[in-house]
Amino acid sequence: MCGLAGFARHPDAPGLEQAVIINRNLTVLAQARGRHAIGFGVIGPTKNFIKKWAIDFDELLKNGLYKKEVEDNLPIDTRYLMSHTRYATLAN
Repeated sequence: MCGLAGFARHPDAPGLEQAVIINRNLTVLAQARGRHAIGFGVIGPTKNFIKKWAIDFDELLKNGLYKKEVEDNLPIDTRYLMSHTRYATLAN
């Protein structure tokens, strides 16, 4: 099982504060589908990046990595934010 969340931002949308809040809230909800790993994709006209960790989102928030690696790196022209939570399936 995995959880996916994301949204598109209008090019004329003001600031990123609302985008950060929406992304954080969607990702918290997506954790119901998996807590073994987390990843984010950011797409914009001037900068794109993907970040991923083998920890759950709560831990990422607690240790400050989400703010440092995702929020602080969002370009002002960010158009799409996506997040993925992963539940590791185990073979029999």
